[in-house]
Amino acid sequence: MGLVELFVTACMPVLNMLLVTGVGSFLATDFAGILGKEARKHLNYVVFYVFNPCLVSVYLAKTITMESMAKLGGAIPSVTLIMGGNLITGLRGDASVPRSVIVGIVAVRFILLPLLGTVLVKAAIRFGVIRPDPLYQFILLLQYAVPPAMNIGTITQLFGVGKSECSVIFVWVYPLASVAVAVWSVFFMWTLL
Repeated sequence: MGLVELFVTACMPVLNMLLVTGVGSFLATDFAGILGKEARKHLNYVVFYVFNPCLVSVYLAKTITMESMAKLGGAIPSVTLIMGGNLITGLRGDASVPRSVIVGIVAVRFILLPLLGTVLVKAAIRFGVIRPDPLYQFILLLQYAVPPAMNIGTITQLFGVGKSECSVIFVWVYPLASVAVAVWSVFFMWTLL
C-alpha cells in the first residue's frame, strides 16, 4: 500500500466523524434550532449517565451479541452530535481564550505527544515491556495522536463551568485533528511496516 493510499484510508474515519459533528453544529444553530441550550443539556445527561456506562459495561460482558451491539450503536453518534452542538459557543466567539493557549494546546497535542508516544512505544518494545505486535503498537501510538476526549465537553456542559472556553478550544483542535490524525496514522503505519 502506497503512501497516498495510506493517507486516504486514514482520512476516511476522521471525515465521517467531522460530518456528524458538523450536523450537530448545524442542529444547534439558530437556523435549525433543534439542539438548543436546554436540549443539549438534557441530551448530555442521557449520554453521560446512560450511553457511556452502557459502552463501558459492554466490554465487561462475557459475551457480546450482534443484538447488543446494535442497541448500543446509537451512543457514539449521540456523543458526536452533542459535541457538534457544543461547538456553537466557540463558533459564536462567546469566550476569549488567548491565541497562545490554543497554539500551545495544538502544539502539545498534535506534535509533542505523538513524538513522545513514538519514543515511549519504541523504547517499551526494545526493553521487552510490550510485545512487538504491529497492530498493538499502532493502537498504542494512535492514542497519542487523537484529539481531546469528547467527554471533557460533556462534563463541562453538565457542571456549567468552562463551557465556552472548552468550546473555543474544540473549535480549533478538532478541525486540525482531521489532518493531524491522518498524518500521524500514515507515519505510524510507515514506521510499523
